[in-house]
Amino acid sequence: IVAPLEQKFYARAAQWPALSKASVREKLEELLEIKFASPQNGADSCTLGSQNAVECGICYAYELDAWESGDKAPKVPSVACEYSKCARMYHAECLLEWLRGLSTTRESFGLYLGECPYCSNIISVKVTK
Repeated sequence: IVAPLEQKFYARAAQWPALSKASVREKLEELLEIKFASPQNGADSCTLGSQNAVECGICYAYELDAWESGDKAPKVPSVACEYSKCARMYHAECLLEWLRGLSTTRESFGLYLGECPYCSNIISVKVTK
């Protein structure tokens, strides 16, 4: 999920100064050829623990397309941080890739334990294949 975006970013990074958009967000959207999720009705959807926080806390998408997740149907975030003040939701695939990138993550019998990207409390995800 992250690797294709990273490749696209580095392949087109030289275009950054020439992009016509004003904000960093708009430039990234143009550079990566994607549209980031945005708050609905002016509400802050990124507030930790809010009712509107249904997008993945890593990729900020509401659903992973079937071709991205390898399944027949789109996936919604299914793993939540258990810390009540955070309660951020993640796609299992995004969280797994995040945890694999941390040196402090521990893996045992297909269960990855590491730090939540937002609050640093312990979070886990099971590898299912």
